[in-house]
Amino acid sequence: MAFVSFSSQLILENSTAISNAFIEEHLPTCNGDCARVYLYGLYMCGNAGRYDNTIEHFAKAMNLSEDDITSAFMYLQGQGLVQILSVKPFQVKYLPVKAGSARLKKYEDGKYNDFNIQIQAIIEGRMISKTEYEEYYYFLESLHVQPEALIMIAKYCVDVTKKTNIGYHYILNIAKNWAYAGTKTVEAVEEKLAVQEYDTTEVAKILKILGVKRNAEPSDYQLLEGWRLKGFEEETLHSIATFCKKTDRKKIEDIDDVVEKFYKLGITTPSGIDAYISSMVTRDKAIKEIVSGFGLSRPVANIDRDFYTTWTDTWNFTPEIINYAATLSIDKSSPMAYLNKVLASWFEKKITTLDAAKKSGYTVPAVNMTRHSYSSEQLKSLFANFDEVKIERRN
Repeated sequence: MAFVSFSSQLILENSTAISNAFIEEHLPTCNGDCARVYLYGLYMCGNAGRYDNTIEHFAKAMNLSEDDITSAFMYLQGQGLVQILSVKPFQVKYLPVKAGSARLKKYEDGKYNDFNIQIQAIIEGRMISKTEYEEYYYFLESLHVQPEALIMIAKYCVDVTKKTNIGYHYILNIAKNWAYAGTKTVEAVEEKLAVQEYDTTEVAKILKILGVKRNAEPSDYQLLEGWRLKGFEEETLHSIATFCKKTDRKKIEDIDDVVEKFYKLGITTPSGIDAYISSMVTRDKAIKEIVSGFGLSRPVANIDRDFYTTWTDTWNFTPEIINYAATLSIDKSSPMAYLNKVLASWFEKKITTLDAAKKSGYTVPAVNMTRHSYSSEQLKSLFANFDEVKIERRN
């Protein structure tokens, strides 16, 4: 069955346009993402037989997560606009919009009085608006989260950011991520916060390995949580941090780049990563020998690594051939660039052995240019009529 589709009643009525009742009664109170989800879903209903009528395509098209799509449809169902037929697979049926059917979510009088007082006490740097309170209520009701749990999450966000006027979008973003992972009760939040305290220590360890002297920031925790979700353990992360430090990558974002690379390669175990790092360290030593041979005292740079990767992995040159080409590049003004030209020339000539390289007698061809001298009158005339000058292209 398609991800979204019209009800049989709506198909019979042949109502494919946006209902005026929706625009008049629902759109003014529907937040941006929910409105977008509703309208795009309405469009997809008219194409229910398409191969890409799936929640995965829906989320990609909307630039939202599948959880956000699910949450939006839960809200729309509460407004009587759609009916959720199943959760796995997630299937939605659009219902006809009748004039006068709009109904705002009503909450029991006094139900959130204590919650209101407590969260305002936490976010003391500004007054919480009615819209913000309603966003909290909707989150609590739709994802079945305990109000006290959200209070604890809000306090955690304030403590981490050290901002008493923190925006509610930040709080709800953290709360949603935790709720989707099953953290919805006070007990679950307490357990999560215990882990977050441990995360603070872990982030500090990683920063120390990198040689970074600063306190942990909220973005650091998010990176660490993402690495763990991908299956990277502490020992592995310490090895990666050590590798980054040795290769002159001293930002925690550099670790994220390396983690992503390993993840794509399917390498997540300490032994696999240590083996890969060992090979990379060996490669850096080979590059360092070349750089030092040129009389340069600088550390190995990323452009050096890019060169070396091309020479070995793309052009398939052996270390012996590379080292020989390096001897031809000594005393050049830009030895690494000259070395790259030498090897590029050999690659074009399909030279694959050291003997063939030695017989090639490579030298960078000199560029002969004839310089002309012009009088000041000629130059003035040229630039005065610059728009009229046409240059003939020579083949």
